[in-house]
Amino acid sequence: MSGQSIVILSPYFPPRECGLSSYSYYFAHQLSQQGRSVKVLTSSEFEGESDSNIEVCPLVAKWNAYHLFQGLSRTLEPDSLLLVQYVPQMYQRIGLCFYLPFALLWFRLIKGHRIHLMAHELAYPWLPGDPKSWILHLLHRFILALLTLAADNVFCSTDRYQKTFQQYFPWRKAHYLPVGSNVLPSLEQSPLPEDLKEWRDPQKKLVALFGSAHSSKRIPMVLSFLNDYAISDQSIQILYIGLSGEEVEKASGLQLGSSIFKAVGKKSNDQLPDYFFHMDYLICFFDDGMSARRGSALAGMAFGTPVLSTDSPFTDPILRDWPNLFLLDEKQFASQSLIVLKGERDNKQKEIGRQKFADYFSWEKIVKRYLYVSEQS
Repeated sequence: MSGQSIVILSPYFPPRECGLSSYSYYFAHQLSQQGRSVKVLTSSEFEGESDSNIEVCPLVAKWNAYHLFQGLSRTLEPDSLLLVQYVPQMYQRIGLCFYLPFALLWFRLIKGHRIHLMAHELAYPWLPGDPKSWILHLLHRFILALLTLAADNVFCSTDRYQKTFQQYFPWRKAHYLPVGSNVLPSLEQSPLPEDLKEWRDPQKKLVALFGSAHSSKRIPMVLSFLNDYAISDQSIQILYIGLSGEEVEKASGLQLGSSIFKAVGKKSNDQLPDYFFHMDYLICFFDDGMSARRGSALAGMAFGTPVLSTDSPFTDPILRDWPNLFLLDEKQFASQSLIVLKGERDNKQKEIGRQKFADYFSWEKIVKRYLYVSEQS
């Protein structure tokens, strides 16, 4: 595979903001750094420009069989390998993208291209008492089975997904390939952002939340206990990155004091490192637990920041002994979080965590692992 051209198929790509977009961007650039010729086939609504490292091909007007086939035919060269970034709902609104595996089978069996499947999600969850979810789950599994037939290699983004895939298809090997951080840590000290300079009290610990206010993150509960602690103990300030003050108030139903709480809205990936550098703690509650594809938590881990998250039977084993990652009980999250927040800041652990993240979750290591598996098969 050395030197082979690689085409990444991804419905989303910057400047469109989402997890799949960022993943495809960083993966493509790191492949280029490793000496591969890289193209990205994406939606025609893409408004960015190609650069010296990757060629962006915004050729898919609609995600259906005709437009995908047309885009692949124009993008793939005779020796190209196709790397498919797969999340069912990204290719069709409810994930019933039957055209995708048949198009891939054509290009593998008729055109002779090697195809790799990177599964970021496998299927819609099977929800008790919800027949609609059962139907979607089974249909998604059928599509996944077809995609498995079309692919030379299959990669899964979490340990849980890899094990689940092996349960679905025990005759087919899947490789675990983790996700990197969408916020890249700077090697130099970052200045305090302008919008924090008048508000920030250096004598207090900075506790941050990052991302959306999805109901699974229990934002009202998290902000409520943090606000109570900030008022009673006078030792923390609360920062929310990703939402405005009005959006936080609407999501939480709380009115928080301006000296205690600040929301700074959405920030670009170029701006985010300055905020993460100055965090003392990052709160990442998830209803279904921490995993190795949680972008907000991974961003904190990349900086070595202590991350407080929720434990789950499905949490990746490698995360269980991770420096400065606190996996807390969902039902006792508030009380256990306060125990952590009352502790002393440990800069040594922060550096150990940052280095371990670079050794395991850096984009360079992830792409090198991908290339190694690809060359062995």
